Amino acid sequence: NNLWVQGIGGASFISGGNGTLYGLNVGYDRLVKNVILGGYVAYGYSDFNGNIMHSLGNNVDVGMYARAFLKRNEFTLSTNETYGGNANNINSSNSLLSVLNQRYNYNTWTTSVNGNYGYDFMFKQKSVVLKPQVGLSYH
Repeated sequence: NNLWVQGIGGASFISGGNGTLYGLNVGYDRLVKNVILGGYVAYGYSDFNGNIMHSLGNNVDVGMYARAFLKRNEFTLSTNETYGGNANNINSSNSLLSVLNQRYNYNTWTTSVNGNYGYDFMFKQKSVVLKPQVGLSYH
């Protein structure tokens, strides 16, 4: 049994504006024979303040995953659903650019299904592992 928590954060400071991103991931997984089964919930918040633009985003993601180990082979399947709530504001006091002034909100939903395969190449008595992987995703 494994309960895990992961925090994310970042900031960007550029001449045209600045942005932030932060959030939290919480998940639980369990090893059953040679398979890890798990699920997670994630929340992320972002904002950007520019010269004439302000954007906010709230995202929630829920997913499940399974990873099977068969000798040196590793198979991973995952699926998730993501909701994004977004708000934008464009506002300029410049008479030429003021024709662009607007506010709008929109929501997005994204469903993803992913598969991945990896193979372990072990060197130096298994102290060094090279694992090339190939994956396929559908959104």
